[in-house]
Amino acid sequence: MDVVTKETLNGIAVYAKILNDINLKFHALIEENIEKQFHENEQLFYEIISEIMRMIPLKKKRGSEEIVGLDSKSGILLLQTEVGFLLEDYQRIINSDINKMILQDMSIVRNKFIHEPHNINAAFYVGGKTSCSMGVYYKDRLCSVSTLKLNNIIYELNKIFDKLKIFFVEEVDKCGEQYKEYPCYVAMMNYDFGKYNKDYSLVPEWLLVDQEISDIL
Repeated sequence: MDVVTKETLNGIAVYAKILNDINLKFHALIEENIEKQFHENEQLFYEIISEIMRMIPLKKKRGSEEIVGLDSKSGILLLQTEVGFLLEDYQRIINSDINKMILQDMSIVRNKFIHEPHNINAAFYVGGKTSCSMGVYYKDRLCSVSTLKLNNIIYELNKIFDKLKIFFVEEVDKCGEQYKEYPCYVAMMNYDFGKYNKDYSLVPEWLLVDQEISDIL
């Protein structure tokens, strides 16, 4: 296995593990939110948001929080030379106006949670058997995140990583049977992103735009 192939497969495996962890936490948030205390659900939201931000490299307008597109020279997109479909598939996520709006709020919550936690204040939390929502104020700006909104982003990431798993296996096959004992290969075989998506349903964009929490849940 040449150095470039090894680095590419290692990189895919790192991001695949992050996404698998996101799915596990997302399931926990949906299925157990009623049983948990508010602060436990709040922590799960923050962790999921932070990990999604690691999965999607974003470019922002200088001096503002406004997202203008993908940063194609950062994060997982550094692998796009070796993985031809990667940039195009990621563009589908960011080209959706509703996804961009969701990522905008997620980015603010994540960045301020890390750098200015004293300026993040809980506004509301609503939980149910199939979904839940959280709102926080950053100073005087209200940012809301719900499992319905996160669902659409995670669903699209799972589709990309279903393809990346196929790419990964094909590349290992080219290199020889001995590489199937490679720890990253063994780990990848245990991930089933398509199975996760069978439990999710894409939410129509009209349902997510400017809806009150009571309308969404």
